[in-house]
Amino acid sequence: MRIDNGVRITIRSTCSKVVKWGSDFIIDEEDMMNIGDSAFAENNKRDILTPTCLVPVLALNAAWIESGMISARLAGKYSLADIEYFSDEDDGTEKTENETVMMTETSRELKQETRRLRRYDD
Repeated sequence: MRIDNGVRITIRSTCSKVVKWGSDFIIDEEDMMNIGDSAFAENNKRDILTPTCLVPVLALNAAWIESGMISARLAGKYSLADIEYFSDEDDGTEKTENETVMMTETSRELKQETRRLRRYDD
């Protein structure tokens, strides 16, 4: 969400590592260009996520879109990708109905947010 001096990032996740990393913080406009000393970087130093975790990159991209540094229309032109993570305990069995519904709801929310961004950019 855009605020006076930057962007408030709110992350909803079922991953405990992501929640610990940062579920609610502000990236100000100066920090978007120099993330080395920002709240974003502090989160990375304090609670290290795996190098393959997409959340930090997506949070920064969301901040850039909200601040107008990336066109929301251009970002919305590209199709969404569903990403499925498996825990270490995953035994390779098929997902339960509840897990499938949760992934479907997440995909639906992403599609709705993309539509909202497209309308916002118009």
